[in-house]
Amino acid sequence: MTEEKAEHTTEKTYTRRQVALAVNVASRRQAYARSMQGITAYGGRRDYWEVLGYTAVIEPEAYRLRYERQDIAKRIVELPCNDTWKNPPVISENDDVDTPFVRAWLTFVKKFRTWSLLRRADILSGIGHFGVIMLGVNDEKLSSVPIGEGRLLYLRPYSQERVAIATWETNTTSKRYGLPLTYNITTSPGETGDFPGTGTIAVHYTRVIHLAEGRLDSETFGMPRLKSVYNLLDDAMKIVGGTAEATWLNMRPGLAIGPKDGFSIDDGADATDAFLDEIDRYANDPLRVLRLIGMEANPIGGGQVMDSTAPADTNLSRISAATGIPQRVLIGSASGDLASAREDMRQWAGQINTRQTTYVEPDILYPFIDKMIAIGELPAPSNGYTVGTLQPDGQTRRWPTILEQTDDEQAETTLKKAQAITALRYPGVVDVPTTETEDRELLGYKPKETENAPVTMAFNSALELYEEGDIEAELLLALALGELGDREV
Repeated sequence: MTEEKAEHTTEKTYTRRQVALAVNVASRRQAYARSMQGITAYGGRRDYWEVLGYTAVIEPEAYRLRYERQDIAKRIVELPCNDTWKNPPVISENDDVDTPFVRAWLTFVKKFRTWSLLRRADILSGIGHFGVIMLGVNDEKLSSVPIGEGRLLYLRPYSQERVAIATWETNTTSKRYGLPLTYNITTSPGETGDFPGTGTIAVHYTRVIHLAEGRLDSETFGMPRLKSVYNLLDDAMKIVGGTAEATWLNMRPGLAIGPKDGFSIDDGADATDAFLDEIDRYANDPLRVLRLIGMEANPIGGGQVMDSTAPADTNLSRISAATGIPQRVLIGSASGDLASAREDMRQWAGQINTRQTTYVEPDILYPFIDKMIAIGELPAPSNGYTVGTLQPDGQTRRWPTILEQTDDEQAETTLKKAQAITALRYPGVVDVPTTETEDRELLGYKPKETENAPVTMAFNSALELYEEGDIEAELLLALALGELGDREV
């Protein structure tokens, strides 16, 4: 009787967390494969990105290189930031600009060149998926110790190219779940050469202000400003660079060189080298003289200049549509008096205002000021702080507009305001007509300064005391009356 060896099989079980993780990894791999493949047709047999020469996976370094070397790319990255921070907002405590907090803020802005710093950080964060502002505090503990109160020494903005997220918060019960815990920041100046004390350092998240515009399903990574137009920027290089190269070649027609009748071609090495040297000298020598013995040169075709206007305009319109920047604003020609140019500027000013209130304020300015208060660089405001100037509706606040009025527009605005004042002053229209001070404010003028202003204040104070029955106030009131005169009284 033979013994049969029993085979035992063990089924492996997985937790829900492991299954979810495996599904997540698989979906990410599929997404990465799709990004590598690009846009395809005919069952994947035609890859449009490959056919058209587009880049499938764009690294942060590629964004930086394009920003530094391609004119329109630099404009796309910088323009929203330059216009956003062109006229910084008023920081106040319930519209009070003379408080310890506001005075400390103004001193801080001057000391650390804050508005310039935030503009730089805004630009750098838009080159890649995010950027950071590193806080240098005099405690020499950057990596694992949360920042506390200490003297702020410096503020340094860095782009994604110089920053790597080292560790993440994986505790699902933490309010920072899925957010960075530590960063590795390369502080070396790069192309300018190293200097003592530089390199890659680990930095705790409390010592970093994280900037990422255009975030969707990630709280950490945003949308690079050049990503949606990266292929169009390739096309722009082909149109401009290709046209320039074609123009250069077509303006220098080729030559067909062959032996004259009665001469034979010497295939010797020396003769061939001499012949090639002569052709090279002709192609690069400004004298443009070709010396040939027993040979003749005949031009091929005629020179012509390529016109790239139509394809360039089409490319520019698509870049404008993708970035939301009007064409005239994008190329810097919207400062004229044409109605269409002014309309483009008004549209762009509206977009900048939206960017200021929906991204810059909640994601850059408030976190920055709150951080400075938390580390003790700014005193805590007693009534909170506000950003922007309160509008006539009494509810909304706005930054100063970037839309500058022309002389004609200013004159028209002033005329309409003057007509409104006249209507308000007309008897029977309103119960309480406007005062001269209100009229000047409506017209945008400062209140009129008079020599009697201090005396008027003294008179009002004396009058209040007199009405309360203060006998000594009679003398003050008499003095005020004597200096003010009947007109002021």
